[in-house]
Amino acid sequence: MTTNSNDNMNGTKKILKNILLIGASGMLGLSILDNIDDSEINIMTPTSKDVDITNIDSIREFVKNIEFDTLINCAAYTKVDQAEIEKELCLNLNVQGPYNLAIICKENNATMIHISSDYVYSGDSKIPYAEETAGYCVNFYGETKLEGENKVLDVLKGNSVIIRTSWLYSKTHGKNFYKTILNLARTRDTLNIVSDQYGTPTLADDLARMILSFTLDDKTFNSDEGQVFNFSNEGQCSWYDFASRIVEVNSINCKVLPVSTSEFPTIARRPTYSVMDKSKITKVFQRSINHWEMM
Repeated sequence: MTTNSNDNMNGTKKILKNILLIGASGMLGLSILDNIDDSEINIMTPTSKDVDITNIDSIREFVKNIEFDTLINCAAYTKVDQAEIEKELCLNLNVQGPYNLAIICKENNATMIHISSDYVYSGDSKIPYAEETAGYCVNFYGETKLEGENKVLDVLKGNSVIIRTSWLYSKTHGKNFYKTILNLARTRDTLNIVSDQYGTPTLADDLARMILSFTLDDKTFNSDEGQVFNFSNEGQCSWYDFASRIVEVNSINCKVLPVSTSEFPTIARRPTYSVMDKSKITKVFQRSINHWEMM
């Protein structure tokens, strides 16, 4: 386990929040660590060897000697196709894990921020999804993410916040669409990319900064039933549009060609349209959101 905090000018720490970050070694977790730039937050980052979120006794043993105000859960099973095969593992990480963490937060009078997915939406809309329209999921991964959300909200009520995000990517951390396209475009003359699935990319750094601001904002935990927020970058695009933009901004001489979903069959069905409405989060927190093309 590591901690991260900065000292102020007189050498003492001004800590307003002690945060327990679960999933710190993943793309979003690392982006959160990259974006801590003040001494108001002390962050603890246990590894999966320190804490097994599927085992509540493992979590209890870890937290008995620490103090934390807020737990941020970035840990999840995210292999959408493999989830249709490894259902038990997916359930354990996406449902049992968040449930266990919520119980631990309740026992320790702590709040919880849990990261979820646009795949909790059905994908058959033509307009951006508002938070209350979740419910029908087109694959097993989405079902587990929705069930995990409900577990957290049921246990913690107003001491919990769910943040749904979509098409998460980072230029520096983890395996993701941005880095995959970048690597392929540098070695190939053409790329065939699906053009009939629509959503919105989310830069991990933008989401990380929003999550960190949540931890210090009094408006975050002010609902008796807990709050659910959509967060991605603004705008919408297809995977083809996203790949084309990646190639363009990196000045790579590679032609990106649009193809249909039917030409690239997958084990798990994907939502055709998973663009999310962000008006709730912008209204509550009075913050603007970058457009997805500003990568």
